[in-house]
Amino acid sequence: MKPRFLKTATLLALALGAALAAQPALADDPPARVGRIALTQGEVSISAGPGDSPSSALVNWPLTSNNTVTTAPGARTELRVGSTAIRLDGDSALEVVQLDDDNLRLRLHYGSASIRIVNADVLPGFELATPQGRVLLQEPGRLRVDAGRDPDTSSVNVFDGVAIVEGGGERLTVRASRRADIEGLR
Repeated sequence: MKPRFLKTATLLALALGAALAAQPALADDPPARVGRIALTQGEVSISAGPGDSPSSALVNWPLTSNNTVTTAPGARTELRVGSTAIRLDGDSALEVVQLDDDNLRLRLHYGSASIRIVNADVLPGFELATPQGRVLLQEPGRLRVDAGRDPDTSSVNVFDGVAIVEGGGERLTVRASRRADIEGLR
């Protein structure tokens, strides 16, 4: 009986040791908040991070920090993060700089992005940057941002809500049915 007990105790100790050794690998939990590709039309690609080669974006593909979504001319896509919708027009590149429980920080490298935010809880952590500046929404609404359609210029059209546009050392409040242009590189 004793040899059997020792064998069982040894196996139990080894299993416990293996479980404890694996614990650091499990410590890096995946993000609790992710987005997804909700729609694609035409050639849409996604890359996991800087320097990674892009692959075709598929509907319901997960979207998280450091992903870059690119659309070819004539293509379009819609991204969803909770109730927030981000639509990219053709010939656009959007980087998800930070996506976590508190923040949705995006960078429109070039092209056009339309954004709709309906939940006020998203606003404190929302930011859309372009090469010329950044846009912060102050209340739920809809806006369109064009970056690089005109050389060294970004334009912000607010359809609903209120946005703060920062660029060139200036800070401007843009209300519904208004537009602001930011020129130069920051």
